[in-house]
Amino acid sequence: MSLVCEGLTKIYAGNPVPALNSVSFTLPTRGVFVLIGRNGSGKTTLVRILATNLEATAGTATLNGIDVMSEPDQIRERIAIVPQEARPIPWMTPLQSVLSYLLWRGLSYTEAKQKACEVLDRLKFGKKARALNRTLSGGMKRKVLMAMIISTEAEIIFLDEPTTGLDPISRREFWEVLQEIRKDRFVVLTTHYMQEAEQLADTIGVLDEG
Repeated sequence: MSLVCEGLTKIYAGNPVPALNSVSFTLPTRGVFVLIGRNGSGKTTLVRILATNLEATAGTATLNGIDVMSEPDQIRERIAIVPQEARPIPWMTPLQSVLSYLLWRGLSYTEAKQKACEVLDRLKFGKKARALNRTLSGGMKRKVLMAMIISTEAEIIFLDEPTTGLDPISRREFWEVLQEIRKDRFVVLTTHYMQEAEQLADTIGVLDEG
């Protein structure tokens, strides 16, 4: 089982400089793959293509033998993603956030409620599971997003700069969550923090100017 990219290229309209320039690599889909690079290096573009949110200009990519471009529906059944700009809905609670996400993905109410309670307990939310998201700390808000995607039991998880802007304590709490889910998931994480890559990665990729 592997992630294979061959000549992956993305050129945005109106910009002749490629955001991705013939990116090729192969790696097993297990553990944590950390993609490190400066802002504007192409990390988010690569993640969006692999998560079927963006079409490549050229090249191919497959996840566990499934073509990202030609079979996006099959990919989406197996993945979950936390985009860089993602935030939990402020007037919902963590329990409501996870429950509604699972319902949206097609689970029955009974199954969704059970899974939501299980994952929030696993991540030690306690009484905060029923607190409004807007009252939570930055680290806990990111933890809500993690709870949402962990609850899906997706095989592959994409995290685009999930700790940007967090204080050191919240960042370390987030790392603890990642250490827990890496045991049975493949995680693709982008960052520009070298320490984060050193702490979490089984494999590191460096992306620069596409």
